[in-house]
Amino acid sequence: MIREKHMNRFHGNTFAIIICLSFIRTSALPPDSMTVNLKEVSVVATRTEKDLAGTGRSVSVITREDLDKNTCTTLGELIATLPGITVAGEGQTPGATESVFIRGANSNQTAVFLDGVRISDVSSVNNAPDLAEIPVSSIERIEIIRGCHSSLYGSSAIGGVIRITTKRPLQPGWSGETSLTGGIFGKSAGTINPFATLSYDWKNGIYISAIVDHTSTKGIDATLDTVSDPNIFKNRDRDNWRKTNATFQAGYSGNKVKTHVAFERTIMNTDIDKAAFTDDDNYTLDFNRSLYTGSIEYKPVPSLALNVSGGYSESGRHAVNDSSIVSADGTTDHQFTEDHYKGQSANADVNIIWIPGKIQLLGGASFTLEKMRQDNFLYSAAFPPFILVIHSSLDSIRPHAETVAGYVQAEIPGSFFADGLERFQLTGSIRFTQHSISGDKITFEINPSLKLGEKSLLYFCYSTGFNSPSLYQLYAPEKYYTWDANYTTGLTRGNRMLKPEYAQSFEFGLKSTLSESSLFTISLFKNVNDNQIEYAYLWNPAIPEGEIGTDFNRDDYRGDRYINAGKQTSYGGEISIISELTKHWHFRGTISLINGYLDYNYSLLLKDQAGGNTIQLYNTGEFLTSSSRVYGLIRRPSTAFAELQYRQQGKWSAGITIRYSGSRDDVFYDITNGPFGSLSPVAVRDYTLTDLQGTCQLTKNLQVSTRMENIFDTRYSEINGFRCRGRGVYLKLQYFFRNQGQ
Repeated sequence: MIREKHMNRFHGNTFAIIICLSFIRTSALPPDSMTVNLKEVSVVATRTEKDLAGTGRSVSVITREDLDKNTCTTLGELIATLPGITVAGEGQTPGATESVFIRGANSNQTAVFLDGVRISDVSSVNNAPDLAEIPVSSIERIEIIRGCHSSLYGSSAIGGVIRITTKRPLQPGWSGETSLTGGIFGKSAGTINPFATLSYDWKNGIYISAIVDHTSTKGIDATLDTVSDPNIFKNRDRDNWRKTNATFQAGYSGNKVKTHVAFERTIMNTDIDKAAFTDDDNYTLDFNRSLYTGSIEYKPVPSLALNVSGGYSESGRHAVNDSSIVSADGTTDHQFTEDHYKGQSANADVNIIWIPGKIQLLGGASFTLEKMRQDNFLYSAAFPPFILVIHSSLDSIRPHAETVAGYVQAEIPGSFFADGLERFQLTGSIRFTQHSISGDKITFEINPSLKLGEKSLLYFCYSTGFNSPSLYQLYAPEKYYTWDANYTTGLTRGNRMLKPEYAQSFEFGLKSTLSESSLFTISLFKNVNDNQIEYAYLWNPAIPEGEIGTDFNRDDYRGDRYINAGKQTSYGGEISIISELTKHWHFRGTISLINGYLDYNYSLLLKDQAGGNTIQLYNTGEFLTSSSRVYGLIRRPSTAFAELQYRQQGKWSAGITIRYSGSRDDVFYDITNGPFGSLSPVAVRDYTLTDLQGTCQLTKNLQVSTRMENIFDTRYSEINGFRCRGRGVYLKLQYFFRNQGQ
């Protein structure tokens, strides 16, 4: 019997807005590019050059021109207006973790690549990327594909893929750029972002480049203060952020050979708080990453190309939580914690593109190695004369995992099969992956498309994907020893029996070119993600569910563990329009619907992973003794976006944007859920934000851009218990110079 637990309504107010916007009739420009260029070429969908209008997948491209005109200081702010994408944390004080959710997939189920190397935090709990780490000013181009794409990109590409390319020299000789972005928001909070790049490109094809980007923010108090009693002591503080990125690049670009090598160093210093609604004045987190990347492309003839790319990343996090002041007389809580996390990853990819006549073939192989270290220290004198000192480390375990994969792809025109099928095209790919711990996995994709006349493309895609467990989920060594019998079950928090999360993705879409520079797209999708990894409490199976934790003379607890407990289903649709109303007036609009549910299925396999113990899911507090269904997806609202802009080509532009985010469920820690408490849903209301922006080309080399965000100072929340910025004003001055060289 399936029990149903309702967590989220399907946002009736969102439907009202979407129905109204759906009837807007315009001459559209390409929704998949923020600039007006139907011939824009993308490689993210097939790893080969394809124009956006002819690609049978949902792809977005943000070009260098788009990036030059924006005043966003984080990647999350930049991509949050694209269809199907939600970035939790992008509206909070700068430095907050920015987690990306594409089409309902979890934050660790989107693969992010910087110059061909996957960016993630190997030492974190779920190996999810933090978009705040990547500087916007140094980006040349962003390509995003929505929907499962593991057959070409491997693990974590269940929700989609984000490919980022850093800036390269544009022409021979010296070239450079410098910019200064500053802004104020909230009460006495502000940010400043200086940026500079300098490069030289010899006429023989050799080039060098250096990039420096720095952001310093005097932020707002990240957490909400809901304590109204003036007699309660509060020592709230603002949460600041500093980030520095430095990149050095060198390469060669010839007729047949292109090479590129780069080194990037990232340092972030962040003030963080303890939890939702809970401030912490002495909690800091320092992050650093050293990233080495390189690539070679050899194209001896137009029909053949060899590509080799790879990189090495080493990252570290250092968290310190010193004794916080808890009273007006300066008393502290007498606790100190210090945590060190280190992650290493190396990857290499080699592929060959061959075009023997009508078809186009791609074959390749990849290798990935991941390692992590963790060292934790706790000192507590909160209950004198007792002093508690706890030290834990993963040094003896040395968590690591290796992944080896091979893949092939074929793009076959209909004329290859029979005359009269010229309007039909079939793209298919398959990947075999071997993970050193979680085993083998085969993923594939079938992507047929059909041209309807000369202006429309109808496409369908069925693809499968996977997400390997993180090293922490596999190796975390913590065990629990019961106090009443002083024994342990032997189960660790990490679980070597974890299977990869496995997804099936369905997409049906239509792209219609309405004029020389117009495109309208609509897509429907459904994603089913099985083997969902969940965190769970374990309890003595001999104790009935209703009696667990009720007898203080015995210890019912048996520890905690990561298990494959659920199956997540998400579904929805996207409509995207960019409209050239006149020569000067432009309109862009998107509508994204998303909903879903989770099925938790009790099975003998799940019982084995839990050592035969009773399972309580931490995310819901539910005791998993039978199958159940939970409706709604956390932090993934339906959204709508509209932008109206006036442009004087080459001179100036001004516009207004309106962004709507529907109501959604978030979570809070509920102590009443079982003996230890767990997460419970809490509703977060919908909100609408209005921004104004403008750009002016003062001279050939000097440009100024400005933005006023949230002009009505709307009070809203993205994440329960955390504060968003409020009204803000930003200004960007940008200077370009290019000198011809020999």
